[in-house]
Amino acid sequence: MAFTSGDVLTAAALNTFDPSTKITNAAGSDSAPSYTFNGDENTGMFRSAADEIAFATGGTQRLTIKSDGDVGIGTTSPSQVLHVNSGTANTVALLESTDTGAYLGMKDDTSGSNLHVAVAAIGNDLALRAGNDNRVRIKDDGDVGIGTTTPSARLHVDSGAINLGLHVSSTDSNSLITMADDTTGGINYVGIKAIGDILYLRSNNVDNARLDTNGHLGLKGDILHFNSITSTDDKIEHTGTNINFATNGELAFRIQREAANQFTANIDQVTSNTADAEFMAFRFSDDTDTGLYRHGSNQLGLGAGSTPSVVATSTGVAINNSTSTGSGTNCDLVTASVGGVSMLALRKDTSVQAAKADIVDWSLSEVDFKKIQPRSFIWKGQYISPEGKFGTTNGDDVDDEIPEGSHLMRRAGFIYEEMLDVDLHLVGDKSIDWRSLQAATVAQVQNLLDRVAALESA
Repeated sequence: MAFTSGDVLTAAALNTFDPSTKITNAAGSDSAPSYTFNGDENTGMFRSAADEIAFATGGTQRLTIKSDGDVGIGTTSPSQVLHVNSGTANTVALLESTDTGAYLGMKDDTSGSNLHVAVAAIGNDLALRAGNDNRVRIKDDGDVGIGTTTPSARLHVDSGAINLGLHVSSTDSNSLITMADDTTGGINYVGIKAIGDILYLRSNNVDNARLDTNGHLGLKGDILHFNSITSTDDKIEHTGTNINFATNGELAFRIQREAANQFTANIDQVTSNTADAEFMAFRFSDDTDTGLYRHGSNQLGLGAGSTPSVVATSTGVAINNSTSTGSGTNCDLVTASVGGVSMLALRKDTSVQAAKADIVDWSLSEVDFKKIQPRSFIWKGQYISPEGKFGTTNGDDVDDEIPEGSHLMRRAGFIYEEMLDVDLHLVGDKSIDWRSLQAATVAQVQNLLDRVAALESA
């Protein structure tokens, strides 16, 4: 059966064909497709090239299936399995679902399921899916959540039970995270930087703080503020060779370098002739009215319980005894060497009878007294240097520690363990009780004097 142009092939006619019959047609074109519709002859299917099929509407080629299977929509030369060209229209494709989410899945030969990896629209949010779960959510206001579907900042990372929430690395010699607002001078002006294992804080395009591997914090500026980021009332300030501590806008304490290895500490403190807590320069947190204060010009005071106890001046020391009982009966004034300077010291309850109880006579027998053996020894590696200065070692490897030309000091005294065997009165806590030894010696001298007197009278 043959047909000419314009003939219509009806279903009744098809039923008369032998099953092996082939229906062929001319290639056609986009304006006159080979297979078309009555009354709409510029819409249909045609052969756009050898081994290609194309579909046209309104006389324009809309879809092309290439010989390699690539499909082009809006293009006659697709370069991928599906190639869509919307021309000048910004919207290229629309995927729509009547469910609560519309997912576009992707899968390779190792993917676990059709939707293990996907891009989705959930309401007005964009979701990125991996491992069969939504991992990234971009909200309709632009906030991005990683590990959370409700981000509360422009970038919100929730690592869950994993401690490491964010890692930024660089293959350069440093890694920098920067921050800027509408007045920041440049992209690198403010940020946090890592160089090796050291952390830097950056401002005004300069590394101004450094935290090293030992936990040491270094500041490039001269002032460290407290309580406020702008107020200078409470601060630690470096000025030249000084370190100043200020509170409430007033200088309270200063450490000053006078020379190499020589420093002084200065305290600005109100002068008072009372020892009230508010005037204490050095005091205790749980006993604020006891400590050290400035009593007056060139006067240093020690106070206890808001009462001046000791006041030292350039001419001497005054001791407050207004609250003591029996003043002068339980104390004696002695001369003592303090730092090589001869000074007067008040020694309390040493020899007066009122300080002693259960007084009985005591002396060593002549036999026991003769057991006391004076010894010569070197005490804990003490030595005199060639310059005449006193020094000491730790007692081990003495010959290797003392300066060349020095000589070890020998002392005379007694051995504690030997004195234990003589009489317990003579020893204290691993030391010799020199007062008891003096008393025993006086008793022996008195005994000798009595014997001499007896011989002289015989």
